[in-house]
Amino acid sequence: MKINTTDPIVLRVMQMLDSRSTVGLEKYGVSLYDDERAFGDWCDMAIEEALDKANYLMKIKDEWEAIEEGLHSCDKCTCEKKI
Repeated sequence: MKINTTDPIVLRVMQMLDSRSTVGLEKYGVSLYDDERAFGDWCDMAIEEALDKANYLMKIKDEWEAIEEGLHSCDKCTCEKKI
């Protein structure tokens, strides 16, 4: 495969995809392409991932709103609005 992009964002995403593929191969012993799970299993996994994503987005939104309101109190944060 020839990669034509020089966009650093796209290249970073491609690196992340490659890394995730390696982790999956090590964990499950089979590539995503060769994984022969049932169609319903793929649907269940996609639903679970979507639900996880919704949770992550809610967490991000809550954190962002706290920062915007000047209420952020995360000890790990280095933002100027930390109280």
